[in-house]
Parts: sequence; structure tokens; C-alpha cells
Amino acid sequence: MEQEKVFQFIDPNEYLLNVLDEKKKNNPNFSIRAWARQLGYKNPDLLAKVLRGERRIKNGLSEKILETLKLSEKAKQYFKILVLLSNTNSITEKELYLSMLKSFNPKKPYSTLTVDQFRYIADWHHIAILELTRLADFKSDLTYIAKRLKSSLSKAQIQNAINRLIRLQLLETDKNGTLKKTSDKPLHVGGNVASEAIRKYHEQMIKKAESALKVLQHLC
Repeated sequence: MEQEKVFQFIDPNEYLLNVLDEKKKNNPNFSIRAWARQLGYKNPDLLAKVLRGERRIKNGLSEKILETLKLSEKAKQYFKILVLLSNTNSITEKELYLSMLKSFNPKKPYSTLTVDQFRYIADWHHIAILELTRLADFKSDLTYIAKRLKSSLSKAQIQNAINRLIRLQLLETDKNGTLKKTSDKPLHVGGNVASEAIRKYHEQMIKKAESALKVLQHLC
């Protein structure tokens, strides 16, 4: 079935654009306005904005869209999870939905990339670990890294961060097993990932600054 292509997508808006193209190929007279009418809307503006990525797809619209598509139940469930993923800024929920998507498509190589990008920006210790690799006495040892970070992070959290940095191709191990930065090239992420993650990063850094000030006040 042609419209089972949904499993190739991680963005519901992009999938719907693909569907529109397919509909136009099958019927040159088909349009956004015609699709909007099928959905029960006299004005095609909402659907047009969704297809342009200017509006998120809400559950009500999602259900109406699915009624116009010839998808299997499995494909419908996949699309619904795509919609849920696109509508959340919660790290925990993103991880949940991405793991659900991966269960549909276990070999999809970038299914967890969005969460990796989000974690990289949002959690301060990722950048700190990268900077540690610049030190002349750096050791690829979890105890060393934990000591230098001077935080309550567990070794498991540090290892998870290292694994994430490797997946994002920001760290690599040489033939001796030593961690190295791959380059100073910045990681480019989408706006939806970056904005929420940066806010969380600043919240963490403010808390660390407050803790440092309390220590200084106590010493004074």
C-alpha cells in the first residue's frame, strides 16, 4: 500500500505533504482546498498552515485526517505517535514516543536523534565533558571525569552522556581507547529542539550559579 510510507517519516507534517503529492499524482485536480473539504472545513487555511509546518497537528485534526487515508491500524498508530511527539516539549515524553516509534521500525538509524540533540543542549555536563577532553591531563576514565565535573552525577549518567556524544559524532575513541573530540564543528539542530533545550540548559546553569554563590557566602 503506497500510503504505508508513513513509517519512513519522523515528522507528521512532512508525511502529510508527501500524501498531498501522491493525491495530486493520482488526481491532478486535487488540492489543499479539496482535502480540507473532505475533513469538513470550508476554509483550507488550517490545513495549509499545518502542511507548511506553521501549525501543529492537534488530536482532533489528526483523527479527521486519518479518516481520509487508507492506512492499516499499525500505520494509524504510528501516525498518532508522530503527532504526540510533535506536540510535546517534555524530554521524558519525547523519549517515550521515540522508543514507541522505534518499536515499529527498529532499524531506523535516526529514531533517537532528536532526544540525543535535546539532551546534549539541555544537560550541561555534555558540553563540560567535551571541554574536559581538551585538558592535557585528560583521562578517559569515569572516576576522573566525575571528579573533574565536581557534581553529583553518577558514573552511569556520565557513561550515558559519553555514549550520546559518540552517537552525535562529537566524540570518538582512538585506537588506544582514548576519548577525543571529533572536531570543533557545531551541532546543528532544529528550532523546536533547540529553543526548549536551551531554556532547560540555562535553568541548570542558574541553579549551579546559585549553589556556588551560597558556598562563597558561607566562606565569607
